[in-house]
Formats: sequence, C-alpha cells, structure tokens
Amino acid sequence: MEEAQRVLRRCHDLVFRRLLVAPISDFVLQLEEYIRFTRAERETVLRTWESVAAYRATVPVLTLQINRELFCLNVEMALAILNRSGF
Repeated sequence: MEEAQRVLRRCHDLVFRRLLVAPISDFVLQLEEYIRFTRAERETVLRTWESVAAYRATVPVLTLQINRELFCLNVEMALAILNRSGF
C-alpha cells in the first residue's frame, strides 16, 4: 500500500510539473476536451469551474506557493479564453 501511494504521489508530481511549463494553449485544449468528454453544457461546466475552483485542490501538497499560484493562474486564463472565444 505504501509503495502504491509513493508511486501515485510521484506520478501526480510529475504531471503537475509538466503542467507548470505547458503553454496556455495546452490548458485550453485539455479543458475543451474535458468539456466534450463530460457531454455537459459548455457554459455550465465553465461557470462551475470558475465558481467552485476545485482545480485548486489538485495541486500536490508539498508544492511551492509560487507554483501553486502559477498553476491556478494558468487554469483561470484558460477558462477566460474559453469563455470569450466560444472555442
């Protein structure tokens, strides 16, 4: 069990670090794909993501504050782009 937790934590950290250096266009494409996958109404998904901001809870626990803020800003910018562009 401990080994599985260690591996999952490491994978989570790796994915998070990759997102930190990803361009905003990647965030936009990932969010657009997520919206398509849910088959929910686009505007509802975007409003929910903006109001609940659950993505903040996906940041690894031991992440530096600056990296946490960068990730959240990137998600927020992607949401703003999707809201304004009708992507």
